[in-house]
Amino acid sequence: MKFGYIDVAKKREFWRELGEKKSGAFSIKHYASMSLESLQLNFKYNGIEVEFTESDTQPLKVKFSHPTTMKFEVSISIEDIIDKTIKLLGANREIQVGDAVFDASYLIRGEDDYVVRKFLSREIRDLMLETKVFAINCTRNRKTEKVDFILTVNRQIMDYEGLLKVYQLICLIIDQFKEIRII
Repeated sequence: MKFGYIDVAKKREFWRELGEKKSGAFSIKHYASMSLESLQLNFKYNGIEVEFTESDTQPLKVKFSHPTTMKFEVSISIEDIIDKTIKLLGANREIQVGDAVFDASYLIRGEDDYVVRKFLSREIRDLMLETKVFAINCTRNRKTEKVDFILTVNRQIMDYEGLLKVYQLICLIIDQFKEIRII
């Protein structure tokens, strides 16, 4: 199903399994008289609290927030036909990472081209393409001095292996953030 509602109840067991294997806390929430369901998985990786959520009406999102001293912001999204047309006209400034498949798939915007390229390692790019990441939005909250990170995945993660790859991707991202001192 491409639009709107997708019954996440069939995903419960592999979400629960990932939670057990990665020492996470898995929970199920019900809404609208028990007819809508939301899955949530919280775990700690490398000192960072991470939250996975997906519901019958919302795609899989992975979030974390952590103090930062670096001014780092990046927005990465699937490049649609309008973005491609604007780029051909030269009216859209975007960051290129030098990977033809990745650059053709994603629109990348950020404040520091060098740091964004360093963040997007080969392993991260490959897993983003494989898991069909729809978007990454990373902003620095000036009030809290934290980096707020949200990764949204295509709704096609339908088995344990797919969810494990998203987990591996978020672990790579956290490791990369620590390595380049974003967090």
